[in-house]
Amino acid sequence: MFIARQPIFNKKEKVYGYELLYRINETSTEYSSFSSQSATATVINGLFIHGFEKIINKKKAFINFDADVLKEDFFHLISPEYLVIEILEDVEITKELINRVREIKEEGYKIALDDFVESYSEYPLIQYADIIKFDIRETPLHTIKYEVLRAIRDKKIILAEKIETREEYSIAKDMGFQLFQGYFFSKPKIIEGIKGKKSINPNYLQIIEELQSEEPSYQVISEIIERDANLTFKLLRTIDHRAKTDSIYSIKRALTYLGLNELNYWITLLLMQDMGKDKPKELLNISLIRSKFALKIAEKSDLKKLKLEASLMGLLSNIDAFLDLPIDEVLQQIKVTKRIKKALIHHKGLLGDLLNLIIFYERGQWEEINSYCEQLNIKSDELSKYYFESINETNNIISRIGQ
Repeated sequence: MFIARQPIFNKKEKVYGYELLYRINETSTEYSSFSSQSATATVINGLFIHGFEKIINKKKAFINFDADVLKEDFFHLISPEYLVIEILEDVEITKELINRVREIKEEGYKIALDDFVESYSEYPLIQYADIIKFDIRETPLHTIKYEVLRAIRDKKIILAEKIETREEYSIAKDMGFQLFQGYFFSKPKIIEGIKGKKSINPNYLQIIEELQSEEPSYQVISEIIERDANLTFKLLRTIDHRAKTDSIYSIKRALTYLGLNELNYWITLLLMQDMGKDKPKELLNISLIRSKFALKIAEKSDLKKLKLEASLMGLLSNIDAFLDLPIDEVLQQIKVTKRIKKALIHHKGLLGDLLNLIIFYERGQWEEINSYCEQLNIKSDELSKYYFESINETNNIISRIGQ
């Protein structure tokens, strides 16, 4: 079983929920929706083993159901508070199906119509739908103005799926869409003539530069931190749970609780948090998940000796979106290894292969994932375990840094 999640945002670019995508066995060529009773039972059971509410971070879970699964009661394991049942676009509409959908809705579950392409006024399930999803690749925004207006009039929630650019997001938002799914949020807003408008705190850059030197000095780093009250507070907050009853009498002493490798990770994380104040919080979540995911995969693959670089590479994989600059310009300001640069700019080399594997996993492109698993000598059936662990660890980190 392999499960990935894709965020769904509201108008404020806050996460409303996650669509859960899965691949149930080695013979599948891609992630699929819940297409059989046995598959549904297996996946829901797996979700509960790994902690369902943690996986979706107590948001809504959008899960696809076909006609056969709608007849079953597997979904009752999940509270109506968290579950949105997506009815696939190719289900055969029968009287039995309509009655079943009505029963499910009466039980408090939200109903979504996936990839809606039918006649709005004639489709029998419209009256039971809470959410209508439009795939803007299949039904471009300019072709569905009538359906959108009708849905808004009927107080339906409308979701634009496969939004890839900021321009598409703005158009959909202006049309009245309330929910958005796609990768628009992870793209930098590069505006000609205003490049570099975000400036990086020089204290961060000085610490990162010192960490890249042949013999990094705790003394030099502590002196940099001491002149920044905000940075000092964040450091003490970070190591508080590690120090336990020990007294922290100096910044230099505090740094010893982290160590140089984790300090490098920590300072890069703070840099991104500061730069991302006007960005969706999910952007930092994904960067952290990628970092943890990259570390776990590296530890179990041919990249074991590069695991720390792999972790930092994952963390930096969205930094262009944080700074609204092309990635090559960002890496001129931040000193990283040539391997990390090659991976982030060109998606080449061993770390580039790892980054590609992670991105394809997020998007459920399984054929590509199998290929990269072979190249890196990693067992594909372990990926979902590492992914769930990465989500849980990220939730813990976010709670500590107060994101």
